[in-house]
Amino acid sequence: AAAMSGLAAKAGGTEFQKLPSELKAYSSPQITRIYASDGKTQISQFYEEFRSDVPLKDISGYMQSAIVAAEDREFFHHNGVDLKGLARAFVSNNNGNSKQGASTITMQLVRLSLTYSATSSREVVASTEDTPKRKIIEMKYALQLEKELTKSQILERYLNIVPFGRSE
Repeated sequence: AAAMSGLAAKAGGTEFQKLPSELKAYSSPQITRIYASDGKTQISQFYEEFRSDVPLKDISGYMQSAIVAAEDREFFHHNGVDLKGLARAFVSNNNGNSKQGASTITMQLVRLSLTYSATSSREVVASTEDTPKRKIIEMKYALQLEKELTKSQILERYLNIVPFGRSE
């Protein structure tokens, strides 16, 4: 809580309100499939990332539970920002302990969305740099997303955008 107060004070209440809260439309890279004239026979596919979006109902409940347990145990109990998690990470990181993250699933979705919707290299860097400003921007967007979407919609979008496997 103290860490959040410090970040909020640093950002300034009015400055926080001025930050954008509506994410640009984005889409994660999808597979492009080329079919023969019969419309059924696939003859080729192109992709930057081998992925296709999947509705949440088609994603195993075990997978959903595992991701929530691993990434954000409080996902169903917060409004997009986990104040206790932020305070814990702030204290741990400032004490020289191992680097800890404090991004909720919603905040991670925001960061990935900002990266995918970036139209310049500067925007890509800004969406991923490790700064208090970026974290505050993520928090603002996350709070707004939680007002607009259900937890299921957020989880579905997250599972369809988060990179799994090696990202070389």
